[in-house]
Amino acid sequence: MLDEGELRPYEDPANRAFLDAIDRGEMPAELGAKVRTGEVGVDVQNRRTEDYVAPPYRAFSGAGSSVGAGSAAPTTAVFAGSGSAVPVDESKPTATIQVKLVDGRRERVVLNLSHTVADLQARVAAFKATTKSFVLLAGFPPKPLAAPSATIEAAGLKGAAVTQKEA
Repeated sequence: MLDEGELRPYEDPANRAFLDAIDRGEMPAELGAKVRTGEVGVDVQNRRTEDYVAPPYRAFSGAGSSVGAGSAAPTTAVFAGSGSAVPVDESKPTATIQVKLVDGRRERVVLNLSHTVADLQARVAAFKATTKSFVLLAGFPPKPLAAPSATIEAAGLKGAAVTQKEA
């Protein structure tokens, strides 16, 4: 096993040169450069007589950052309705938003940067992917777009990917 990775069985010919070098007390070629530069330390343990137990799973425990979610209120906006046409003024700045609908379809929505999250919700409702109430999620990790009055620009949705989820 190297770097808590997979077990390197002696029976596998791909491991032969590495394990033979270890048996002779020599540095395996694939580790030589790393050891010389101080990138790795070597501790060899002969565990051939033990049963292999895979190392425990370690989930990522670091901090994450949301991309493009903007500042949202702590409440979740749930939208239900038939949706309506939202006029776009082509003479003003626009944003294209990729929307993954509940039914699996992907649609592109073009809105002005001054339109609101509520306008986006109305456009998504017009696709009729569900008859149930839904929320829109954006960012990474995905979070609900919770401020219906926020503009597309303020919500950081220009060029964003949004997912529709039934509430």
